[in-house]
Amino acid sequence: MSGSNIYCILEVLLGLYLLYYVFRILKFIYVMWIMPIWKNPIDLKSTGEWAVITGCTDGIGREFAFQLAQKGMNLVLVSRSEIKLEELQSCLCNKYDIRVRTIAIDFTNISNSYQTVGEHLEGLDIGVLINNVGMLNGYKLFLQDDYKVMNDMVEVNVKGTVLMTSIILPQLVQKKKGVIINIGSYSSLVHTPHMVCYGATKTFILKFSEDLRREYANCGITIQCQTPSFIATKLSRIDRPSIFVPTSEKYVASAMNTIGIHDVTCGYFTHDLLIALHTIGSETLPFVSKYLTAKTISTVREKYGH
Repeated sequence: MSGSNIYCILEVLLGLYLLYYVFRILKFIYVMWIMPIWKNPIDLKSTGEWAVITGCTDGIGREFAFQLAQKGMNLVLVSRSEIKLEELQSCLCNKYDIRVRTIAIDFTNISNSYQTVGEHLEGLDIGVLINNVGMLNGYKLFLQDDYKVMNDMVEVNVKGTVLMTSIILPQLVQKKKGVIINIGSYSSLVHTPHMVCYGATKTFILKFSEDLRREYANCGITIQCQTPSFIATKLSRIDRPSIFVPTSEKYVASAMNTIGIHDVTCGYFTHDLLIALHTIGSETLPFVSKYLTAKTISTVREKYGH
């Protein structure tokens, strides 16, 4: 083979390589800016009178409650602290003309509360389920976590979502409409040392959401997985918002506009941008991508505690 032929082949391969990344960039632009022009978010109130939110007394769960209440949806708040639930219920009822019910359960032992939750929800026209309950035990090395903590994390992050979905999904299938939002994590999309168990549980949530959506694709149900990065919440232990770390209010306002448009989304523009850059970076300069990810986690770990 002559030198000119080799150069031609290399030029073609380089052209295809560049074309691939041009396509990736155009796809990102289409998904982020063009798709929302012709596809509107779902009118959540049209799916049913009630929304069920787990893990709702702090962070984005609490903010989902306020923003759904603002839309006029009645709420069932499911969380561990009865005192916090009552405080939130009072606050919502005083501010909005809606009905609010509370269910106090410990998600680290959700199996024992399964029947109780079902009984509380019986007879309600539920249109929306937000599986937000989650547990993150700091930013520790795997061997620094004890068995109970790891077991509780699986119970809360995995089992809580699965069982709540199994309670509410039959009603949505029967009436052929409804929305299930599973709160995953950016850690399900990238390597996250010091968050090994947490990242693994959130990877389950992503897989669970994607397969469940395909299984019930013909039932008129929207099943979305949101995979946010760091948010300034009690869970993340970050209290100072920035362009890449939104407040709960900003995150939820943005994420609500993606429901019915994106099946999987970070829910916030800068988070989607980060994952797009990480994906391209991990394919072109994997060592740089790994270093930056590890550096980010290490910085958060040092600043906000182990």
